[in-house]
Amino acid sequence: LATALAHADAGDTVYVGAGTYTAAGEEVVRLEKPVTLLGGWNGAPSGAVVRDHVVWGSLLDGQNARRVVLVTGRAAAPTIDGLTVTRGNATSLTGGCGPNSPAGCGGGILVYDAGATITDCHISGNTAVTATTDPVQAASGGGVSVSYGHGVVIRDSTISGNTASTVGVGIAGA
Repeated sequence: LATALAHADAGDTVYVGAGTYTAAGEEVVRLEKPVTLLGGWNGAPSGAVVRDHVVWGSLLDGQNARRVVLVTGRAAAPTIDGLTVTRGNATSLTGGCGPNSPAGCGGGILVYDAGATITDCHISGNTAVTATTDPVQAASGGGVSVSYGHGVVIRDSTISGNTASTVGVGIAGA
């Protein structure tokens, strides 16, 4: 997935087949350009594109070790559609997410100084912060955090069972 996104140009569409996608860096997916990321693809190498995010689930998994999706950069305005975003953990990943630079923002998805359209996604089981040395350090957006957003739209998606902080101050777990 990271390779496909690295080769995608602005305006391209990347189809994500059924399966679980992980990574080893700070996030599973980094979107810095206006691409369309569509989950639930049946994976057929030819013919018409067939998508059903229930039948061919595409799961982005942070493995409780990293943020799942980072959307950043004013040129970014991606579409994220038909994906499951789970087990994100943004502990110590500021990403420049707020004026107080909290220890973690957007365990599932962080949109920072960018736009995005998020449609038909299931965002659950994510945490902004699980550890901190400062018990009053704020964390925000266990599932989704938007900071300095430019036209962010979230529709027909489920955002539930997320936690802003398991320690300290948590804002907007959703």
